[in-house]
Amino acid sequence: MFSEKNRLLGQIITSIQKMSATNIERLCGAANFKKMEKGDILVHQSCEDHFEYFLLKGKCRNLIRDADGREVTLGFASGLGVLTPNIARTREGNSLVEIEMLGASEIALINSNKLMELMVEDEEIRDWGNTVMRQDLQRMMAKEWSLAALSAKEKLEWFRSDFPEGEATFPHIHIASYLGITPVTLSRVRARA
Repeated sequence: MFSEKNRLLGQIITSIQKMSATNIERLCGAANFKKMEKGDILVHQSCEDHFEYFLLKGKCRNLIRDADGREVTLGFASGLGVLTPNIARTREGNSLVEIEMLGASEIALINSNKLMELMVEDEEIRDWGNTVMRQDLQRMMAKEWSLAALSAKEKLEWFRSDFPEGEATFPHIHIASYLGITPVTLSRVRARA
């Protein structure tokens, strides 16, 4: 019998692509679960990281810090979803990003090597993993294009279409960083919208 956490993880898995009950059980069986609080760091930038992360409940952001400690928000997640895949957020086994919880959250973790083994063993799991990567790449490219091509007003409109509840969910200072604009500019654009 599936626990509530396994049921939520199964829901995330099938939201990406249909999968047999057997393979959902295999993925859920490989998972561990972790509760986190607001401000907790799931993974630190430059630290070893060999996991795939699934947000079962809560909200978080991916960020990087430069040598002077300045932060840039790279992405958000809330509700149920897959966080950026390990292969896209690590180099030589170390995280390129920090993942900060923006509220009380529950996370499922699957060792990335174990997931890779399952992908090699089973075509359905391999197709699912490739779909996760493709969706993440499309999301990153849409953001990159938006940051390069859109005005501040258009960036906010794009953010609103991508994250309909985002302004009520995420701190505005992080939204401004994500959009590549100052908090003052974000405030002005929101006031005119």
